[in-house]
Amino acid sequence: MPTENLVRNGTFTEPRVAGHTKSWHPVHPAIPYRATGWDPVNVWGYDHLNAAFAHHPNGLQAVDLGRQFTQGGMKQTIETQPGATYNLSFECSPNEWVNCNNKPNHFTVKVTDETGGREITSQNFDPGVGYGQANWQRKELSFQAPSSRTTISFMGMAPNSCQSGITNVSVIGLTDGQGWGTGTTTQNQGTGTTGQDQQLTDCRNRVTDLNGQVNDLTGKLSECQKTSEQLRQTQKDAAAEYVRGRQEGWEKAMQQLQQARR
Repeated sequence: MPTENLVRNGTFTEPRVAGHTKSWHPVHPAIPYRATGWDPVNVWGYDHLNAAFAHHPNGLQAVDLGRQFTQGGMKQTIETQPGATYNLSFECSPNEWVNCNNKPNHFTVKVTDETGGREITSQNFDPGVGYGQANWQRKELSFQAPSSRTTISFMGMAPNSCQSGITNVSVIGLTDGQGWGTGTTTQNQGTGTTGQDQQLTDCRNRVTDLNGQVNDLTGKLSECQKTSEQLRQTQKDAAAEYVRGRQEGWEKAMQQLQQARR
């Protein structure tokens, strides 16, 4: 089985979104514009972000999942081999948009059998609460394709999530329909993943979730440190003002005393 990425335009570089400062292009069913290969999942659609807005360390463009606090999203249908197992990976980040500050950015990834019209798997992901800064993290899940057409969907979790950034989406084959691994000589008995494979996937997902929680707590700690520093500075300013007030009061009292003695 080939091991190339089955997703088209997974880094959202096509087309280029113009601008050296943060800019984006809205995508929804009422307009023809699309990030190449990606359709909106509903009327809310998604936003195509330029590199300045995505703020990815490798300079990638990205998307975010729909309008403010709504269940927007995107999808793409790929060609798969019936019975084969695939790994879906991507990067996500809290949105740098000011209205997403201090708000969660969690979302759902759904994998659907386009031919049979049934959901294969779905999983929720959380890149953490946004504090106006990008924090790109790699996430992944695996699935078995029952037919030759499989749809990958990314959907925001309305109404209590903001617009997570998504980029670097990839779907790579792990086994073919006969249970053979790609690029190895180890045979996987049966058409699904083994219990060890599932445990490994679960562990990876748990680690990514914990990483997201750590990043969230790190952001909160940074915010607390800033608040603490501001309080310390306010206390210093108040103390200095108190000293100045006492000095001025003392000087005025001495002036009045000297005038009274004349």
